[in-house]
Amino acid sequence: MGETAQPAGYLTLLLRHRNFSLLWLSGLLAYFAVWTSNIVVLDVVYERMHSDNAAALILIAQFLPAFFLMPFASRILDRYDRRRVILATKFCNAGLALVLMFWATALPVFWVVVIFVFYSVSTTMFIISEGTVLPLIVARADLMRANVLLRVSPCVMLVMSAAFIAERKIGSAPTDEFLIIAALFVVSAAVFSRIPALRGGDLPRSDGLFREFLSGMGYLVRHRELAQAFAIRMALYIGVGAQALLSMYSEEFFKVGDSATGTLYVARGLGLLIGGFALAPLVLSRNLRSIHTIRVGLALYGLGYLLASILSGLGVGVVAIVLGLGFLGEGLLKPITMALLQQQTGPVYLARVLAAEQGLSAVVQSATAAIIAAFVTHVPATVLYTSAATGGLLIAIAMCVRLTSSPAEMDVADEEDLEPEAAEFLSSE
Repeated sequence: MGETAQPAGYLTLLLRHRNFSLLWLSGLLAYFAVWTSNIVVLDVVYERMHSDNAAALILIAQFLPAFFLMPFASRILDRYDRRRVILATKFCNAGLALVLMFWATALPVFWVVVIFVFYSVSTTMFIISEGTVLPLIVARADLMRANVLLRVSPCVMLVMSAAFIAERKIGSAPTDEFLIIAALFVVSAAVFSRIPALRGGDLPRSDGLFREFLSGMGYLVRHRELAQAFAIRMALYIGVGAQALLSMYSEEFFKVGDSATGTLYVARGLGLLIGGFALAPLVLSRNLRSIHTIRVGLALYGLGYLLASILSGLGVGVVAIVLGLGFLGEGLLKPITMALLQQQTGPVYLARVLAAEQGLSAVVQSATAAIIAAFVTHVPATVLYTSAATGGLLIAIAMCVRLTSSPAEMDVADEEDLEPEAAEFLSSE
């Protein structure tokens, strides 16, 4: 364990850490499938509904099930082999993608949304599981860099899938896309299956389901720094829920359809990628050990939505650039705040805290998407007003952020604080 006391470099962590490399590659494949499916399903529903509410409906179906999954997710991850849980989610997603491949265009919109809800439940379980698995695989000193590398996967895949969708013909049959999605989940599962068992904490089974989960919430409230990092994550998800505006900009304001939607999602992916892989590492340097970095990241996120509304008259390209610059803030903060949660949460409570993070963030995202859908009408100006209001809210929250210690100043836990599985994995690497 002595060699793990100092943080490993990015290439060292990725190329010489077998289990992390498998986790990263598996995530790369899975996130390509997830992002592609989100956009394809949105296109299918929009073509059937011909309504501004399609984007909000899909976002709600994507996020809200996580709220009801919270207590069950933490119980499952504490009781069972986390490796098998992740494998089950990937195979489940593959099966649901095949169902949509055959019946997405034939079923009523209601049933397409229902299938997508089950798909979202499985995806959410995978995301929570990945967050709880990471501290079992890498040393806590490496959590920040590991989260940065894991964020690269969804960002690159978002860019690729959005670019792919931008080339689709409007109303084209999604059969081939859903087949590719199913195949990617199967390959992702095959890669991840090479990681050994990752069992949870084996907590006493006498604890009731909700009592066990509420004890995790009590732990969160009692630890001020952890609660503050959690609150920052929730603020981030206001902006994530506002991604419904990307489709609304293209469909209602610019009225150019899928090509503009793909362009805006490419901008989001590039912003997340550069923010996570280029800006977040700077936080680890000695010159940027300040909470002001988190505040600036959140303000930058809001500024993107605000400036997009102001500069919208210059065309969709300018809006894409401005939103991309704003998404740098999201890309900067997502790995930092996730590492904060993983570093400051005790192993026994990690699954509960991350399940709550996904569940409550789902409420925030769904509420944001629903409010945006309610305010946006066929009058193009309502898109601009809503975008400006979203940006202003994020900037206001950024001004109120308080955190007494920055990510780079977090104390790294000793080996004794690691779960037994983590110590065993690290000593064997």
